[in-house]
Amino acid sequence: MKPLRAMIFLFCVSSTLLLAGCGGQSTVTIGGLVIGLNSGASVTLVNNGADPITVSSDSEFKFDASVSNGGAYNVTVATQPAGESCIVTSGAGNANNGNVFNVNVTCNPTIGVAGTVTGLASGASITLVNMPLGGSTESLVVSNNTGVTGNIPFLFLTPLPLGGNYSVSVSVPPPGEACFPSGNSGVYSVLGTVVNITVQCN
Repeated sequence: MKPLRAMIFLFCVSSTLLLAGCGGQSTVTIGGLVIGLNSGASVTLVNNGADPITVSSDSEFKFDASVSNGGAYNVTVATQPAGESCIVTSGAGNANNGNVFNVNVTCNPTIGVAGTVTGLASGASITLVNMPLGGSTESLVVSNNTGVTGNIPFLFLTPLPLGGNYSVSVSVPPPGEACFPSGNSGVYSVLGTVVNITVQCN
């Protein structure tokens, strides 16, 4: 072997060994653990807005596509499971130290907001609004079509996650009546539907 070729060969070999000794992988895998999924439910996750993966049980997961060593990753929920809300922790950063398997996805049951409108006159309607902090505002029209003044149940359709807050108020009162809500704000601290909201109309 000629001296120049020998030097190039030895340089390539030593470089390869150095990279291997330092753990010099060019790409890394991103994954973690999903917990709290209901039986039969599934959650779809994405990394950096792509490479969707659907997890159908409490289990470990990893994305098919790799991330370049030192590159950024950002794991988010693309599709929530029915009746639950999943939150990602430790889901974003830079893969500077090899494979990442500490992404946690925790799922909890969502909570509905319900209650009763009392004293609403026959044929009248009232508009309620739920304005949760950091959530989506939802309006709901409650009408008394029973022909008699009485108690009218209501239920907001948009569920919110455990640990979130609710705040229900009167947006549009019925003509000729004043309505006052009670038990209408708080935090989802227990499982189950909030059913203690009352709106009294006079």
